[in-house]
Amino acid sequence: MEDRNSKIKSFLKDGGGGLLRILLDNYPGKATEVFKYLKLAGYEEGEMMELVDREEGKTEETEFLYQSPLGRKFLKEKKQKK
Repeated sequence: MEDRNSKIKSFLKDGGGGLLRILLDNYPGKATEVFKYLKLAGYEEGEMMELVDREEGKTEETEFLYQSPLGRKFLKEKKQKK
């Protein structure tokens, strides 16, 4: 908790970073937690993976999000659009 609070204070002080980066740093491998906090921040289910894809892309660090049910749905829809 202390580490998380410190990171949030630093984020607010410096004005840099982003919500997704904070969530990835604090909840690695925990897709449910990341999506829970994105929802609390006002993101709709259909917007969450678009945010991940736009901000971070599919990397080793975000792979767990793409493997979640929401991520698989997003990839399927993205593939159909092409």
